[in-house]
Amino acid sequence: MLSHTKATTIRSTLVWARSRGFQNIIFESDSLQIIEAQKDTSTKLSPVGQITKDIKALFSTINEASFSLSRHQANEVAHQLARYGLVVVDECSLMDSPPNLIIDIRIEDTPKP
Repeated sequence: MLSHTKATTIRSTLVWARSRGFQNIIFESDSLQIIEAQKDTSTKLSPVGQITKDIKALFSTINEASFSLSRHQANEVAHQLARYGLVVVDECSLMDSPPNLIIDIRIEDTPKP
């Protein structure tokens, strides 16, 4: 179920980025299953098969897009944003400045001298 959610999020993000004309995108995920599915050229069915197919089709319309595996611990901002997204009522955009949530996490992650 978790990989399905992550794959759906990637697909939605690609649709959003494409609609805004973004051409250079790097996706980082802590899901090895999702990363490997994007590299797999076979047409075998998987729990996220159709979503993976959609992601590959969307990727082909973007100039430069790539996937990268990151450790869960290195992805704290993304996880906090995902949790925030579960409770936010209105649509919001983070194009101008990051919300306090991200700033607070970055401050907490900064090594102390």
